[in-house]
Amino acid sequence: MRRYDRVPHPYVLQPAMGQKPRLEPSDAIELDVTLIGHAAGYIAYVVRALQDAAATGIGPDRLVLDLEHVAPVPVTAASLSADPGERRGGLCVQALPALPPPCPKQVRVELLTPLRVQRDGHLVGPETFTPGDLLRNLVRRVSMLRQFFTDRPLEADFVALKELGLGLRARHAALRWVDLVRRSSRQDTVMRMGGIVGRFELDLTGAEPLWPYLWLGQWIGAGKGATMGLGRIGLFRALG
Repeated sequence: MRRYDRVPHPYVLQPAMGQKPRLEPSDAIELDVTLIGHAAGYIAYVVRALQDAAATGIGPDRLVLDLEHVAPVPVTAASLSADPGERRGGLCVQALPALPPPCPKQVRVELLTPLRVQRDGHLVGPETFTPGDLLRNLVRRVSMLRQFFTDRPLEADFVALKELGLGLRARHAALRWVDLVRRSSRQDTVMRMGGIVGRFELDLTGAEPLWPYLWLGQWIGAGKGATMGLGRIGLFRALG
């Protein structure tokens, strides 16, 4: 942990997929909120913070919102879905299962929101992306979250996990770069938040130790901006 100068946030905010890019009066929106480790004990404060933020307003025009309800999202270790449309939003107040489902031989990975991961200090683009870029980031992220927000730091052979990730190859990849911008009120500037979206398939035969990290990535996200919903991952049964 000496190499890192910043503690990760123990939460992830993910707007439900398929919502309008611009809100109008009377529009309803859904937000997934994932709390990690000890942060789950502060759910009441999180709900109050969301109420206060809604009343203050969002966006440059300060559109005021009302928090209508808080509902759990059922989370199970059931088999992988074949249809991305089966996933929906809500405010998650239900704990994940203690263990992921059995590791599938093949899985389709959907990069649902722009993934911003770095290699050698530079953002990785769709032409040079490898599954190892994603898995390396997820292992590091899980390790840091465990270190700071649970009572049991992660014990793993990180060198072996890195080697397994480097050996993975993306199959049937369809990736592209999407540019996003957001306005920072604190910095009073517009920030570029582009990243990789799309899908690819993985053969996890021999790389089963990486499966728990990939599975957790569905809730914790990966890469820069994961706290605000970037790097969102969906896992589905491979078509082939």
